[in-house]
Amino acid sequence: MPEYKAVPGGHAISKKIADLLEDINSQLYNGMNRAETIREINDILHGRSDTSVDMLLSMLNEQGGSECAERIGELRGQIEAFFLQKVLRSWPYTRIGNQEYQYKTWDFLTDRPLKVIDQRIFDHAVENGFPPDFFKESYFDQVTIYCMPDGADCSFSNFRDCAFSVCGMRGAVFDNASIYDTDFHSSLLHMVNFTSASIANSHFWDCSLASVSFQDARLKSCLTVDCSMDQIDFQGATLDGSSYGRIKAKRIMNLPSVVITQGGATAAEVQRLRISTFRELGVSMFPVKQRSPSDRRRKPSAPER
Repeated sequence: MPEYKAVPGGHAISKKIADLLEDINSQLYNGMNRAETIREINDILHGRSDTSVDMLLSMLNEQGGSECAERIGELRGQIEAFFLQKVLRSWPYTRIGNQEYQYKTWDFLTDRPLKVIDQRIFDHAVENGFPPDFFKESYFDQVTIYCMPDGADCSFSNFRDCAFSVCGMRGAVFDNASIYDTDFHSSLLHMVNFTSASIANSHFWDCSLASVSFQDARLKSCLTVDCSMDQIDFQGATLDGSSYGRIKAKRIMNLPSVVITQGGATAAEVQRLRISTFRELGVSMFPVKQRSPSDRRRKPSAPER
């Protein structure tokens, strides 16, 4: 059984490398170009750049010298752990646990008492196997989730201040789940359902989404950046102040049915958000309607002489 563990995602590592560069050369790397620096480093870590990771580390060694050797060594270790977890996220987690936990319960503003799962319980379950219904009707509070069994049922669960970090999710069900202030970093989401889920103030960074359903889901103030999205269904969804950037998209379904809005924005600002969403997801706002053969006009015949 491979050793799954929590590691920082590529975006988090990129921030740490940017911090180091700013300490080494504040004139070249500073707040004026920090966002661009982080993006360029993140592209290197995810193979979207002509610069390799080895070239990046060599540059850090050259510019940092012996004074930064320890920090560079720590970053190298984090990068190696990140790449290892990227490999493991595509492997199925198969360990099944039979241990019974004594959960605390959370029943605030819900008619379904939820079992409370913290980082200690989650880490223990990863090591010993997830018991049945571990993810269903649960309250995850500030938990870093780095592996899940295939087909995990997270229905009616609540995720607060969590992180899905370099995590493989296949066949997971988040129907009617509440996901707040939770980020998805460098994760695989394949055949995942977010039907009727409420997702707010959450980000998707560098994720691969394939065959994912957001049917009737509500996404408020969410950001999706540097992700691949294939066969995504937005039927009946609401996008409230949510945006997309640098998306590699194909087969996006039912986007015209989506309610796109932004609280407090003018009609013109909402329209710009709508245009940006359709453009980033590669969907035409004005699809050409295909006429059936019976509707096609016949060419006029030549006049009789």
